[in-house]
Amino acid sequence: MATQIERLDLLRAELRERGRVNTAEASERLGVTSLTLRRDIIALEAEGSAIRVHGGAIAPTSRSFEPPLAERLRSNSELKAAMAAKAMQHIRPGMNVALDFGTRILAFAQELRQHPLSLVIAPSSLESARILGADPHFRVMIPGGFVGPGDFNIYGSETEAFFSRHRWDLCVLTVAGLDADSLLLSDLKPEYASVKRAMYESSDAALILAEPRHIGTRSFAPIATARPGDVLITSDHSPSEALRALATSGLKVETVPDSADD
Repeated sequence: MATQIERLDLLRAELRERGRVNTAEASERLGVTSLTLRRDIIALEAEGSAIRVHGGAIAPTSRSFEPPLAERLRSNSELKAAMAAKAMQHIRPGMNVALDFGTRILAFAQELRQHPLSLVIAPSSLESARILGADPHFRVMIPGGFVGPGDFNIYGSETEAFFSRHRWDLCVLTVAGLDADSLLLSDLKPEYASVKRAMYESSDAALILAEPRHIGTRSFAPIATARPGDVLITSDHSPSEALRALATSGLKVETVPDSADD
């Protein structure tokens, strides 16, 4: 049986050559359980060599590339649901909440539907607006702007102006990078980072939802510098050294169990 170091080298080679690793096939080929293989993939993701998706992993591309929405919806769905449930603990009746976009936010929107609270919510995604608009407890405000092709995210100068001219009790933000030294929040696309910046700067508090691959890294487009007191919600498989540095800098770090432990 191959050691973990040998397995990781083989998986890196497969990602370079094929661009994808299938958990079931790789575990059988390497003579280990699917659970062991998933942990290997988590280790590769932590070092930036892989991105976990449903059934395995894909090779990372660049700091400014994002997989299609359908692929992202299947990726780490249990972790996103757990993060959404943890984020829900910070929501109080009567809040004005600005919502970012992305699949972590869609999971949070689904979680909100399970809690009949009186809230004013401003989603920056038509898909989140559809989910939340069906609930009479929520007053849903939709910003103007352009709609992103394929992902239904709302962006542009009108969107930024909308979030800037209101004051929000809380924004729920997703990032593609959170640098452990500078606390810089960053995203894949400049036009999306600008919307995130507008809602972040107009909010009294922030919940930051980040998967392990986003912790301790920088993505292409800067958003803002995280403030002491902001809450980071992430997996307990996120790099521990980076989490300690973020907590020391004043972020409130909350972790949820990763599905790879199941």
